[in-house]
Amino acid sequence: IAADVIGTNGVTFADPVTLDGSAVTVASASGDIVLAGDVSGAHALTVNAPSGTVDFQSTAGAGTSLDGLTVEAGAIELAGDLSSDGAVSLTGPVTLDTGAVTVTTSDDALTLAGSVDGAEDLTLVAGTGAVDLQGALGSGAGLGAFTVSSAAQLDLAAVRAASLAVTAGSIDLNAADYTATSGGVSFSGPVDLEAGAVTTTVRSSAGNGAIEFSSTIDDNSGDTALTLDAATGTVTTGGTVGGTSGIGVFTVTAASQVDLAAIEDADAIAV
Repeated sequence: IAADVIGTNGVTFADPVTLDGSAVTVASASGDIVLAGDVSGAHALTVNAPSGTVDFQSTAGAGTSLDGLTVEAGAIELAGDLSSDGAVSLTGPVTLDTGAVTVTTSDDALTLAGSVDGAEDLTLVAGTGAVDLQGALGSGAGLGAFTVSSAAQLDLAAVRAASLAVTAGSIDLNAADYTATSGGVSFSGPVDLEAGAVTTTVRSSAGNGAIEFSSTIDDNSGDTALTLDAATGTVTTGGTVGGTSGIGVFTVTAASQVDLAAIEDADAIAV
């Protein structure tokens, strides 16, 4: 494809697509857009189906990485990996269809502006780029293993997944619930509690998994409480809690072993 493709009632590509020559927009005013084969080529791709579904039935960027991917749709279905040397932005609820999905940018921004559901593994890789997850993950069908391998900044909405393992230079927990349904939870990087005057709860109790914070835990406003529930799993905080601006009440409701670094400023402590 070397030029834009605009349909009025749906667009379907039954074969692999190569972007050839320049940035390409694929749009449909109504109806779905189906990409049945791999999409590759070192150019930017924009896909727009405001009242329909954008269905990636294979990979995007597996052959030659895209140079940016922007998708806006009533719904987005992913059945394969997405890889881009530029930013990736998906606006609309995402369903993981079949098998594990990895979304990769080459040190650029990765934004998911809607919810993500589907009982499959999801891995996000942004290098030194930022990852911004604005909608709940796994609120319908809980995800499989959820992993953020790398990011300079991670903004994380609520997550329900088999396990959670995130690594970033800074991690903002913007919601009240982070639940692992069969494994553990690990946050590798300094954590900021950003949900406001509520209790943020981290749970691994269903599978007795470990809860581990590798670095500091703070709250810029000092009003978010933190509750950790590992049942018979272990709880570890590797850095100071509340060392910068304090947090609300710090609670460990259940664990077989608790290893805590210093707690310098919390409204109350219950372990």
